[in-house]
Amino acid sequence: MDSAAGRWRGLVEGRLEEMERLQEGRGALGGQFWDKRARRFGTGPVASAEGDPMLARLRKAVGRGGTATFLDVGSGPGRFTVGVAPRVREAIAVDPSTKMLALLRTRARGAGIANIRTVKGLWQDVDVAPGSADVVLCSHVITLIADVVPFIDKLQETARRQVFLYVGAYAVDAIFDPFWRHFHGAPRRPGASWVDALGVLREMGIEPDVRVVELRAGNRHDSLADAVESYRDQLVLPKRPEVRRELTRLLDPWFQRRNGGLYAPLRTQPSAIISWRVA
Repeated sequence: MDSAAGRWRGLVEGRLEEMERLQEGRGALGGQFWDKRARRFGTGPVASAEGDPMLARLRKAVGRGGTATFLDVGSGPGRFTVGVAPRVREAIAVDPSTKMLALLRTRARGAGIANIRTVKGLWQDVDVAPGSADVVLCSHVITLIADVVPFIDKLQETARRQVFLYVGAYAVDAIFDPFWRHFHGAPRRPGASWVDALGVLREMGIEPDVRVVELRAGNRHDSLADAVESYRDQLVLPKRPEVRRELTRLLDPWFQRRNGGLYAPLRTQPSAIISWRVA
């Protein structure tokens, strides 16, 4: 029987290979990839973590004394970093995207927050001292990491108190599947899930606490054109007029229209908060 880590690697690599086959360079998820998508993640409902159950857990974990250090691995535009920073001595945000980190710093300045330090780079490559953070978070990143065991080991070695992983507990592919099949003629390769993550952790000797929570779906689009471009990118489709026309035809009657925005017909979606204390 394959190990949990071996199964994980096969799922992640299969997914990335499929993306690379459909669009050259798409399977390399480095800084440039996320730079192109920074605006999408830095605006709208997904830009702030207020009301997210993970933020409440993180604030409780760092405490109220203002002496803890918080590390956000794969911070993006800083929805959790900015939410936690006022309660800690220092917040460190690690991300490979220059534009994501620039958005984070802009948000911090706007909120009058001056205790955030940004580190540009992939987690696997950055130099972070062991035991340098009390609480470590990695949100919606690990399902893109094929060599996940050393990645998690480094998270654990850096933490003094607690590690948190945030992993989707609902396959967003279920929403995209009809569109994927329509354009590609076959279902998408399955990706690694939160259940696979539990298998890897247990194989590493870690028995985590797991809580599945409901999140407000952050899927608002301000215009049909904006939605078409976002879905074209997520479906790994070429930038061709006929593709945009077909997507427009399919999406226009499918979206729900509320409060001046367009929404997929999904109000909430579950995510798994996976955490463990470091001995």
